[in-house]
Amino acid sequence: MFPNQIVSPITIWPQWNDPLTGNQIAIRCVLSGCFWNDDSISVFQRTGVQTANSVTLFIPYAKEITGRQYISPDEWNKLAIDQLDKYWTVNPRQLPLMVKGISEHKFEWAAPTAANRIAIQESNFMLANPNVRRGRDVNENLFGSMDMWHIQIRA
Repeated sequence: MFPNQIVSPITIWPQWNDPLTGNQIAIRCVLSGCFWNDDSISVFQRTGVQTANSVTLFIPYAKEITGRQYISPDEWNKLAIDQLDKYWTVNPRQLPLMVKGISEHKFEWAAPTAANRIAIQESNFMLANPNVRRGRDVNENLFGSMDMWHIQIRA
């Protein structure tokens, strides 16, 4: 758990595929108690390499903190649509969009080849919102004491 002075809610949009239709949607998940570290300046100071809009996001594992239970991408894809509001995930093969704070934005259902497919919707959303980031990699840090467990996403 992180100190109250540095935590905030975040919004993340993991993708979910309907197993019956093949249609896709990015599900809006608001998670509490997260540490959003804008670290592009610290990367530059430490390495001399300039990075644009670099973020490291630390999300507690405990659903008592975030408000949703973290599950694996395989478990996520097996859930029924009416169960998604209790869980969240990060698929390293389909890294999600994320933003600091609470966003009300919701994506629309789309077939993988539709004109409004998720990739197009996400690109349009990012172009219209400079604070939105796409994850680059994810680490599940599920070791040590339970209160130290967290998911780390770099963007």
